[in-house]
Amino acid sequence: MKRILTYARNHKGITLVLMAFLLVLLLIFASLAVDISYMYLAKNQLQVAADAAALAGASKLTGEIDDKKSSYEQLPARQEAWKFACKNRATQRPVFLVTNNGGTSETPNCDTLPSSGLNETDNTPTEDIVVGNWQSPTFYPANGKTDRSINAIKVTPRRTGETPGMPRVSLFFGKIFGLLVKGADWSKMSARASAIAELETHLGPLPLCNMNCSVETPLSIINNSEEKNATIGRRYLINPPTNNPHPWPYFTTWTAFLDKSTSVGDVINYIGGQLPPENICKTGCIHTTQGVLEPAMCAMRERMLNESKLHTIKNGTNVYGWKLTVPILPLTSSCPGNCIVDPGTQGNIGGDPFQIVAYAEVIITDVVPEGNCPHLPDTAAIKQDPGPGFVLVGTGLGSNSGYSTIECTDCDDPSAKKLLYTLKLVK
Repeated sequence: MKRILTYARNHKGITLVLMAFLLVLLLIFASLAVDISYMYLAKNQLQVAADAAALAGASKLTGEIDDKKSSYEQLPARQEAWKFACKNRATQRPVFLVTNNGGTSETPNCDTLPSSGLNETDNTPTEDIVVGNWQSPTFYPANGKTDRSINAIKVTPRRTGETPGMPRVSLFFGKIFGLLVKGADWSKMSARASAIAELETHLGPLPLCNMNCSVETPLSIINNSEEKNATIGRRYLINPPTNNPHPWPYFTTWTAFLDKSTSVGDVINYIGGQLPPENICKTGCIHTTQGVLEPAMCAMRERMLNESKLHTIKNGTNVYGWKLTVPILPLTSSCPGNCIVDPGTQGNIGGDPFQIVAYAEVIITDVVPEGNCPHLPDTAAIKQDPGPGFVLVGTGLGSNSGYSTIECTDCDDPSAKKLLYTLKLVK
């Protein structure tokens, strides 16, 4: 005991030394905690800006084919991305992309869009805004030679000091750490987001003649074996009766939306999602299979069974089926084929290829193959119409209750994009 008391009397100042040492440690850890929190805040805010900018930019993509230098300019898409990034802030600073337009202002007018300086002339893959093609899991930057549809935009806002108005993030301990560890600069950070304006895989390979638009079709409600509502609208037969005086409402054919000859194999791959759709509104000519059926009918029935759900159309009627968008063909076209009587007849009144002039949203309630598909349930469609085909319900309504119409939207109309595209973020 005496030794302990003697030791304590000889070391009275140790408490102050220990307290000073611990205080320094506490300050270091406190600074580190503040810096890390601030870094996470800045990173999260940059990511929010990137997501918003990418989705906004993707909404303005045209989907054109990357086969020439001008195809990747996509200035409206780049401007929209810049605008929505600008409306966001990262640690109290507006988020600027690429250009110095407004980059020195703390309160920029984000609606005054830059007319250049958005990487539109070269589309360098390392810049803040890059357009290209997304085909999971890869983003392909457009270069004028990929021959892929431009369906995606990648946005990378950075607080690295490289973009005007986007200085490094102000950190305390991070600077010290950067001096101690070579190359460890915590003040430089960025976020990245890619968004895709993806053509719906529900863009159905069933071109219809525009004579089908606004035609009223009586609806009748039945219950199928699953006790789900099925609405029967217009029946489209692949092989209409030859003695039918008006064959066009009863005919459809196949396309994979390719600007070349279409094989049944292409159609099956398209239905299954292996072939991506392309928007060639009034700019290209699609080819069809001229009504070749199997095994495309079975592939379509399988897709319908997988995709069907309950939908409510405008009058409140419940329709159980697969909602998709179909192309509408013109009565006259710059392509050789004219949709006069039906889109599959060779000769003077039809034939291949065709031009897409409009789109329409429909619901398929059943697909009736020529024979039963080996691995699928038998069709439950009403059998009063001869031959294989589709039962389509227009999502619009006619002038009378209990009638359905197919409402066609010109493919140049901005509202058509809602029928064709799904915007989503991708890695």
